[in-house]
Amino acid sequence: MFEVPVWASVGLGRAVLPGGSLEAVAFLGGRVYPLSLAGYDRVVDVLREVDPGEFEALAVRASRLHRGYPVGSVYLAAPLEGGGKLLGLGLNYAGHARETGRGPPPRPEVFALTWNSVVGPLDPIIVASEDLRVDVEVELAVIVGPGGRGLTPGEALEAVWGYTVADDVSARYEQFEIGVSQFWRAKSWDTFTPLGPLIVPRPRLDPSRGLRLRSSINGNTLQDSTTADMIHGVAEVVSYISEAATLRAGDAILTGTPEGVGHARRPPVYLKPGDTVEACIESIGCLRNTVVLDPAIKPSTLTTPSP
Repeated sequence: MFEVPVWASVGLGRAVLPGGSLEAVAFLGGRVYPLSLAGYDRVVDVLREVDPGEFEALAVRASRLHRGYPVGSVYLAAPLEGGGKLLGLGLNYAGHARETGRGPPPRPEVFALTWNSVVGPLDPIIVASEDLRVDVEVELAVIVGPGGRGLTPGEALEAVWGYTVADDVSARYEQFEIGVSQFWRAKSWDTFTPLGPLIVPRPRLDPSRGLRLRSSINGNTLQDSTTADMIHGVAEVVSYISEAATLRAGDAILTGTPEGVGHARRPPVYLKPGDTVEACIESIGCLRNTVVLDPAIKPSTLTTPSP
Protein backbone atom coordinates (compact mmCIF):
# COMPACT_ATOMS: atom_id res chain seq x y z
CA MET A 1 0.00 0.00 0.00
CA PHE A 2 1.12 3.53 -0.79
CA GLU A 3 0.04 5.63 2.15
CA VAL A 4 -0.15 9.34 1.46
CA PRO A 5 -3.01 11.37 2.96
CA VAL A 6 -5.50 12.74 0.43
CA TRP A 7 -8.07 15.09 1.96
CA ALA A 8 -9.69 16.35 -1.24
CA SER A 9 -13.02 14.97 -2.39
CA VAL A 10 -12.12 15.38 -6.06
CA GLY A 11 -8.80 15.98 -7.78
CA LEU A 12 -6.61 15.60 -10.85
CA GLY A 13 -3.22 13.92 -10.94
CA ARG A 14 -1.01 11.17 -12.25
CA ALA A 15 -0.55 7.65 -10.94
CA VAL A 16 1.41 4.51 -11.73
CA LEU A 17 -1.40 2.02 -12.29
CA PRO A 18 -1.26 -1.79 -11.96
CA GLY A 19 0.76 -2.96 -14.93
CA GLY A 20 3.21 -0.09 -14.62
CA SER A 21 1.71 2.62 -16.84
CA LEU A 22 1.91 6.24 -15.66
CA GLU A 23 -1.41 7.90 -16.51
CA ALA A 24 -3.48 11.00 -15.90
CA VAL A 25 -6.16 10.14 -13.36
CA ALA A 26 -9.22 11.62 -11.69
CA PHE A 27 -9.69 11.14 -7.96
CA LEU A 28 -13.25 10.75 -6.72
CA GLY A 29 -14.70 9.09 -3.64
CA GLY A 30 -11.42 7.58 -2.49
CA ARG A 31 -10.63 5.95 -5.85
CA VAL A 32 -8.60 6.95 -8.88
CA TYR A 33 -9.87 6.52 -12.42
CA PRO A 34 -7.79 6.57 -15.61
CA LEU A 35 -8.71 9.52 -17.80
CA SER A 36 -7.49 7.95 -21.03
CA LEU A 37 -10.85 6.27 -21.60
CA ALA A 38 -12.46 9.72 -21.31
CA GLY A 39 -10.10 11.09 -23.98
CA TYR A 40 -7.32 12.64 -21.85
CA ASP A 41 -3.86 11.09 -21.79
CA ARG A 42 -2.10 14.06 -20.16
CA VAL A 43 -2.87 16.29 -17.22
CA VAL A 44 -1.88 19.38 -19.19
CA ASP A 45 -4.63 18.65 -21.72
CA VAL A 46 -7.21 18.58 -18.93
CA LEU A 47 -5.85 21.88 -17.61
CA ARG A 48 -6.10 23.40 -21.08
CA GLU A 49 -9.47 22.03 -22.18
CA VAL A 50 -11.62 21.37 -19.10
CA ASP A 51 -13.01 24.19 -17.00
CA PRO A 52 -12.19 23.51 -13.33
CA GLY A 53 -15.84 23.92 -12.45
CA GLU A 54 -16.69 21.07 -14.82
CA PHE A 55 -13.94 18.67 -13.76
CA GLU A 56 -16.11 16.73 -11.31
CA ALA A 57 -18.44 15.84 -14.18
CA LEU A 58 -15.43 14.49 -16.08
CA ALA A 59 -14.38 12.50 -13.02
CA VAL A 60 -17.88 11.01 -12.76
CA ARG A 61 -17.78 10.07 -16.45
CA ALA A 62 -14.37 8.40 -15.96
CA SER A 63 -15.79 6.43 -13.02
CA ARG A 64 -18.49 5.05 -15.29
CA LEU A 65 -15.94 3.91 -17.83
CA HIS A 66 -13.59 2.10 -15.44
CA ARG A 67 -13.99 0.53 -12.01
CA GLY A 68 -10.94 2.44 -10.76
CA TYR A 69 -8.48 1.65 -7.98
CA PRO A 70 -8.36 2.54 -4.28
CA VAL A 71 -6.05 5.51 -3.96
CA GLY A 72 -3.81 3.61 -1.53
CA SER A 73 -3.21 0.83 -4.06
CA VAL A 74 -1.53 3.03 -6.69
CA TYR A 75 1.66 5.09 -6.62
CA LEU A 76 0.84 8.77 -6.99
CA ALA A 77 3.39 10.67 -9.07
CA ALA A 78 3.92 14.41 -9.30
CA PRO A 79 0.60 15.67 -10.70
CA LEU A 80 2.14 17.55 -13.66
CA GLU A 81 4.15 16.34 -16.64
CA GLY A 82 6.46 19.38 -16.47
CA GLY A 83 8.01 21.52 -19.16
CA GLY A 84 6.26 24.78 -18.31
CA LYS A 85 7.28 27.53 -15.92
CA LEU A 86 8.08 26.65 -12.32
CA LEU A 87 8.23 29.77 -10.17
CA GLY A 88 8.56 30.47 -6.47
CA LEU A 89 8.00 33.39 -4.12
CA GLY A 90 10.24 34.55 -1.32
CA LEU A 91 9.04 36.13 1.94
CA ASN A 92 5.34 36.02 1.06
CA TYR A 93 4.08 35.29 4.58
CA ALA A 94 4.16 38.00 7.22
CA GLY A 95 5.32 35.61 9.94
CA HIS A 96 8.14 34.24 7.80
CA ALA A 97 9.30 37.77 6.90
CA ARG A 98 9.42 38.63 10.61
CA GLU A 99 11.39 35.52 11.55
CA THR A 100 14.03 36.41 8.93
CA GLY A 101 14.29 39.96 10.24
CA ARG A 102 12.94 41.55 7.07
CA GLY A 103 9.87 43.64 6.36
CA PRO A 104 7.12 42.69 3.92
CA PRO A 105 8.32 43.05 0.30
CA PRO A 106 6.35 45.74 -1.58
CA ARG A 107 5.96 43.45 -4.60
CA PRO A 108 6.04 39.67 -5.00
CA GLU A 109 9.63 38.40 -4.89
CA VAL A 110 9.57 35.90 -7.75
CA PHE A 111 12.36 33.45 -8.59
CA ALA A 112 12.69 30.59 -11.04
CA LEU A 113 13.06 26.90 -10.28
CA THR A 114 13.64 24.08 -12.76
CA TRP A 115 11.61 20.95 -13.39
CA ASN A 116 14.47 18.55 -12.61
CA SER A 117 13.69 19.32 -8.95
CA VAL A 118 10.09 18.05 -9.14
CA VAL A 119 9.19 14.68 -7.64
CA GLY A 120 5.99 13.12 -6.37
CA PRO A 121 4.38 12.96 -2.93
CA LEU A 122 6.08 9.66 -1.98
CA ASP A 123 9.43 10.00 -3.73
CA PRO A 124 12.69 10.40 -1.78
CA ILE A 125 14.41 13.73 -1.22
CA ILE A 126 18.03 13.06 -2.17
CA VAL A 127 20.58 15.14 -0.24
CA ALA A 128 24.21 15.26 -1.34
CA SER A 129 25.53 16.22 2.11
CA GLU A 130 24.16 17.10 5.53
CA ASP A 131 26.54 20.07 5.44
CA LEU A 132 24.29 21.72 2.83
CA ARG A 133 21.88 22.41 5.74
CA VAL A 134 18.75 21.34 3.90
CA ASP A 135 15.47 22.82 5.10
CA VAL A 136 11.72 22.34 4.55
CA GLU A 137 9.17 24.87 3.24
CA VAL A 138 5.52 23.84 2.89
CA GLU A 139 3.80 25.94 0.21
CA LEU A 140 0.51 26.25 -1.65
CA ALA A 141 1.22 25.75 -5.35
CA VAL A 142 -0.99 27.45 -7.94
CA ILE A 143 -1.52 25.41 -11.11
CA VAL A 144 -2.32 27.42 -14.22
CA GLY A 145 -5.10 26.39 -16.58
CA PRO A 146 -6.38 28.95 -19.11
CA GLY A 147 -3.43 31.27 -18.44
CA GLY A 148 -2.97 34.57 -20.20
CA ARG A 149 -0.82 37.69 -20.31
CA GLY A 150 -1.31 41.13 -18.80
CA LEU A 151 -4.05 39.92 -16.48
CA THR A 152 -5.58 42.29 -13.97
CA PRO A 153 -6.01 41.00 -10.40
CA GLY A 154 -9.71 40.73 -11.19
CA GLU A 155 -8.96 38.48 -14.16
CA ALA A 156 -6.11 36.53 -12.60
CA LEU A 157 -8.06 33.88 -10.72
CA GLU A 158 -9.75 32.82 -13.95
CA ALA A 159 -6.27 31.84 -15.18
CA VAL A 160 -5.87 29.43 -12.26
CA TRP A 161 -7.07 25.84 -12.67
CA GLY A 162 -6.35 24.60 -9.18
CA TYR A 163 -4.02 24.10 -6.24
CA THR A 164 -1.67 21.47 -4.87
CA VAL A 165 0.92 21.07 -2.11
CA ALA A 166 4.61 21.84 -2.61
CA ASP A 167 7.70 21.49 -0.46
CA ASP A 168 10.31 24.06 -1.51
CA VAL A 169 13.29 22.14 -0.13
CA SER A 170 16.25 24.50 0.28
CA ALA A 171 19.99 24.04 0.86
CA ARG A 172 20.53 26.96 3.24
CA TYR A 173 24.32 26.76 3.09
CA GLU A 174 24.27 27.47 -0.63
CA GLN A 175 21.42 29.96 -0.37
CA PHE A 176 22.99 32.18 2.28
CA GLU A 177 26.52 31.30 3.29
CA ILE A 178 28.96 30.68 0.43
CA GLY A 179 29.56 34.30 -0.53
CA VAL A 180 28.08 34.21 -4.04
CA SER A 181 24.54 33.99 -5.32
CA GLN A 182 23.47 30.34 -5.45
CA PHE A 183 19.72 30.88 -5.01
CA TRP A 184 18.77 28.74 -8.00
CA ARG A 185 21.06 25.88 -7.05
CA ALA A 186 20.00 25.97 -3.40
CA LYS A 187 16.43 25.18 -4.44
CA SER A 188 16.78 23.27 -7.71
CA TRP A 189 18.76 20.19 -6.79
CA ASP A 190 17.18 17.03 -8.17
CA THR A 191 14.21 16.01 -5.94
CA PHE A 192 14.03 19.38 -4.09
CA THR A 193 10.44 20.22 -5.16
CA PRO A 194 7.99 17.51 -4.14
CA LEU A 195 4.49 18.22 -5.52
CA GLY A 196 1.11 16.57 -4.95
CA PRO A 197 -0.70 14.52 -4.05
CA LEU A 198 -3.37 15.88 -6.44
CA ILE A 199 -4.51 19.15 -8.01
CA VAL A 200 -7.77 20.34 -6.46
CA PRO A 201 -9.97 22.45 -8.80
CA ARG A 202 -10.03 26.16 -7.97
CA PRO A 203 -13.76 26.47 -7.20
CA ARG A 204 -13.31 24.09 -4.25
CA LEU A 205 -10.69 26.15 -2.39
CA ASP A 206 -10.32 29.79 -1.36
CA PRO A 207 -6.81 30.53 -0.04
CA SER A 208 -7.84 34.06 0.94
CA ARG A 209 -10.07 32.60 3.66
CA GLY A 210 -7.16 30.74 5.22
CA LEU A 211 -6.12 27.16 4.44
CA ARG A 212 -4.06 25.51 7.14
CA LEU A 213 -0.50 24.59 6.15
CA ARG A 214 1.85 22.52 8.25
CA SER A 215 5.14 20.71 7.93
CA SER A 216 6.79 18.15 10.19
CA ILE A 217 9.94 16.06 10.43
CA ASN A 218 9.54 12.59 11.93
CA GLY A 219 6.17 13.67 13.33
CA ASN A 220 7.56 16.79 15.03
CA THR A 221 5.76 19.93 13.84
CA LEU A 222 7.91 22.55 12.16
CA GLN A 223 5.45 24.95 10.50
CA ASP A 224 1.77 25.49 11.33
CA SER A 225 -0.01 28.51 9.85
CA THR A 226 -2.65 29.45 7.27
CA THR A 227 -2.70 31.03 3.85
CA ALA A 228 -4.47 34.04 5.40
CA ASP A 229 -0.95 35.17 6.45
CA MET A 230 0.07 35.68 2.81
CA ILE A 231 1.34 39.17 2.04
CA HIS A 232 0.54 39.04 -1.68
CA GLY A 233 -2.55 36.94 -2.45
CA VAL A 234 -2.97 34.52 -5.33
CA ALA A 235 -4.73 37.01 -7.64
CA GLU A 236 -2.04 39.67 -7.11
CA VAL A 237 0.79 37.19 -7.64
CA VAL A 238 -0.68 35.72 -10.82
CA SER A 239 -1.41 39.19 -12.20
CA TYR A 240 2.11 40.40 -11.42
CA ILE A 241 3.79 37.43 -13.10
CA SER A 242 1.52 37.69 -16.15
CA GLU A 243 2.76 41.22 -16.81
CA ALA A 244 6.16 39.81 -17.75
CA ALA A 245 5.44 36.29 -18.99
CA THR A 246 2.48 34.66 -20.67
CA LEU A 247 1.07 32.04 -18.34
CA ARG A 248 0.15 28.73 -19.96
CA ALA A 249 -1.55 25.52 -18.91
CA GLY A 250 0.73 23.45 -16.70
CA ASP A 251 2.74 26.33 -15.25
CA ALA A 252 3.16 26.11 -11.48
CA ILE A 253 3.68 28.93 -8.99
CA LEU A 254 4.78 28.22 -5.42
CA THR A 255 3.30 31.01 -3.32
CA GLY A 256 5.72 31.18 -0.38
CA THR A 257 6.11 29.54 3.00
CA PRO A 258 4.91 30.43 6.50
CA GLU A 259 7.00 30.91 9.62
CA GLY A 260 8.68 28.06 11.42
CA VAL A 261 11.33 27.01 8.89
CA GLY A 262 14.22 25.06 10.35
CA HIS A 263 16.85 27.64 9.41
CA ALA A 264 15.16 30.31 11.55
CA ARG A 265 14.98 28.14 14.67
CA ARG A 266 17.46 28.24 17.52
CA PRO A 267 19.07 25.80 17.30
CA PRO A 268 18.44 25.33 13.57
CA VAL A 269 16.71 22.17 12.34
CA TYR A 270 17.96 20.61 9.11
CA LEU A 271 17.17 17.37 7.32
CA LYS A 272 19.15 14.20 7.98
CA PRO A 273 19.24 10.91 6.06
CA GLY A 274 16.37 8.71 7.24
CA ASP A 275 14.09 11.62 8.16
CA THR A 276 10.48 11.53 6.98
CA VAL A 277 9.12 14.92 5.95
CA GLU A 278 5.41 15.71 5.76
CA ALA A 279 4.02 18.85 4.12
CA CYS A 280 0.24 19.17 4.32
CA ILE A 281 -2.46 21.63 3.32
CA GLU A 282 -6.06 21.54 4.44
CA SER A 283 -8.57 20.19 1.89
CA ILE A 284 -5.77 18.95 -0.39
CA GLY A 285 -3.58 16.41 1.41
CA CYS A 286 0.04 15.68 2.23
CA LEU A 287 3.43 14.99 0.77
CA ARG A 288 5.36 12.29 2.63
CA ASN A 289 8.99 12.11 1.54
CA THR A 290 11.94 10.27 3.09
CA VAL A 291 15.42 11.83 3.06
CA VAL A 292 18.17 9.78 1.38
CA LEU A 293 21.89 10.56 1.25
CA ASP A 294 23.56 10.48 -2.17
CA PRO A 295 27.16 9.35 -1.56
CA ALA A 296 28.10 9.80 -5.23
CA ILE A 297 27.93 13.62 -5.13
CA LYS A 298 30.39 15.78 -3.20
CA PRO A 299 29.23 19.40 -3.57
CA SER A 300 32.03 21.71 -4.74
CA THR A 301 30.55 24.52 -2.62
CA LEU A 302 31.62 22.65 0.51
CA THR A 303 35.32 22.92 -0.39
CA THR A 304 37.46 26.05 -0.25
CA PRO A 305 38.09 27.42 -3.80
CA SER A 306 41.68 27.72 -4.92
CA PRO A 307 42.99 31.31 -4.84
